[in-house]
Amino acid sequence: MKTRKLILAFATALLWTGCSKNNPDEPVIPPPPVDAYVTFKADATPRWESGATTLKNEDGAYIFIIDNGSNILESTRYKTGRMSSDGSSYEFIEFSGTPSVGSPSGATIRTQSGTLTPHSLEIVKAEGGKLWIVYKETANAPEKRVVQ
Repeated sequence: MKTRKLILAFATALLWTGCSKNNPDEPVIPPPPVDAYVTFKADATPRWESGATTLKNEDGAYIFIIDNGSNILESTRYKTGRMSSDGSSYEFIEFSGTPSVGSPSGATIRTQSGTLTPHSLEIVKAEGGKLWIVYKETANAPEKRVVQ
């Protein structure tokens, strides 16, 4: 038993010294950040995602709207959204300014239940007239993703 502990201690010490590759004279460079949205941003299919549910624009269950500043819904802000064919349920993301990557100012989410300020909302990609948007309605709500 003592021999086994001695061998384990020796092996651990050997591995410990062998793993030290950092030169104290060189700065430690952290690895580049991992983009959590690589797969999401690679797919340009217009859609709304919530958890495991994906609703594509061509599915027909909703009417999809993109408005870059006309007076739909009594607002001249940028809007993208969806509404059921009978209008009983809808969800619109609105914000001020020109759509670009980052967190837009004055973002709101308008639903049949009312208007709320999202916990977080970020445009993670803007390309070819489409936006890739990621948002959470509240801190504990599931993350939703939109390509429109």
